[in-house]
Amino acid sequence: MNIYIKKQRWKLLLFFCAILIGIGSLTYTNKLVKDLAIQEKKTIELWADAIRILISSDLNADLGLPLSVIEKNTTIPVLLMDSAHQVVSFKNLDERKTKSPEYFEKFVKESTINGDSIHIQLGENDYNYLYYRDSVLLVRLQYFPFVQLAVIILFIFVSYFAFSSSRKAEQNKVWVGL
Repeated sequence: MNIYIKKQRWKLLLFFCAILIGIGSLTYTNKLVKDLAIQEKKTIELWADAIRILISSDLNADLGLPLSVIEKNTTIPVLLMDSAHQVVSFKNLDERKTKSPEYFEKFVKESTINGDSIHIQLGENDYNYLYYRDSVLLVRLQYFPFVQLAVIILFIFVSYFAFSSSRKAEQNKVWVGL
């Protein structure tokens, strides 16, 4: 069999392997992102329930569990506002930016656009609003497939360059032998 045909087959094999790896990793990473987003949504709903229990309970009630739920959120940025849209509390936001009311307005606007808000009913006409965003981990995981594709494309180019250099070196050896 001709050596150039063998190299051509290797190139095609490497190319298809890279495509399979890319498709497989994209599929798996997208599944992970969806699962993590669902888990974060459940965590925020639990956080909203804990806030509702905490605000609507009497002073003698045992508040250990709701306080524990609220304290355990260390990754998801949240903003709690009352019915007059005044900031009640926030967690996991950039402390330097929280001094600016525009930061909270932008946070609320982005959360509302993305559908990342929960209305917490405290009484008949009394509401609090919980706004949240995706955690830093989820955002990084969403961008990971693109980084991974860039690495795979780089692998394809390096492999192609290596095979081309090998072929040119072999041709040069043949010419030197003549």
